[in-house]
Amino acid sequence: MRLTTPAHAGWSAGPAEELTRASLHQLFTNQIPFIRLRNFASVAECEQLVKQAGRYGFSPYRGVEPQINKIGITVFEYNRLSQERYFSDAAAATTQLQDIFDNSFDPIERLMGQIQHAGMHAIVARRGNGQPYYAGLVRRIENGTLLHIDFAPAEQQEWEVAGITHQLAWNLYLRTSEDQGKTHIYNRQWTPQDDVFRDGTYGYDPQVAAGCQQISFQPRPGELVIFNTRNFHYVDPTPDERVTVTSAIGRISDDETVFWS
Repeated sequence: MRLTTPAHAGWSAGPAEELTRASLHQLFTNQIPFIRLRNFASVAECEQLVKQAGRYGFSPYRGVEPQINKIGITVFEYNRLSQERYFSDAAAATTQLQDIFDNSFDPIERLMGQIQHAGMHAIVARRGNGQPYYAGLVRRIENGTLLHIDFAPAEQQEWEVAGITHQLAWNLYLRTSEDQGKTHIYNRQWTPQDDVFRDGTYGYDPQVAAGCQQISFQPRPGELVIFNTRNFHYVDPTPDERVTVTSAIGRISDDETVFWS
């Protein structure tokens, strides 16, 4: 296992409302639960992106229950297939995503720009031969998720992205429910000993976080939320549409971040 960063103790402050070098450092090191950018995109921009994504249609993750639908590919799925197939499929998936963005707006470019404005470098991750990873799922989570983590050093150990030291995810919310589909984050980071609680393809027994502090948020269209996905987390089901754009952000040094899906 390429795990070199120990779990961090826990939150010492509440959520941040601005993306700065300081707030990113706090989030990477689990000092705060999330960063919430309330007006990252307009409702009109969000609706146009959903409309353009609808031209392609959504497909389910392989082997994931409850079902989650998405446009794009993930290392999570291809970890059970092959890296070569992932990178072979990444080019076409990136072309498709760029067409959606070209006819709406590009939230990845916008977020990378804000990270760079905060004083950190942000690029799409690449493998050793220079091939870029795919970055940017359009995703629908309406059936909820299991309690889980997303942390490449634990879950994708043979991939270049396993070399990151800390991992976040960003979600731009395009369509949401008024009062359902909340995200819940525990003040509890994964350690290798927690794998005894692993249950199925990606979920964990809730006992792994029993008694731990947690925080929840109800997303609104146009908001972008970033949180540390080494922390155990889950999403509630909703009867309404819940559409996001998302990817992972990994830290490879104090000044460098990489994006991938």
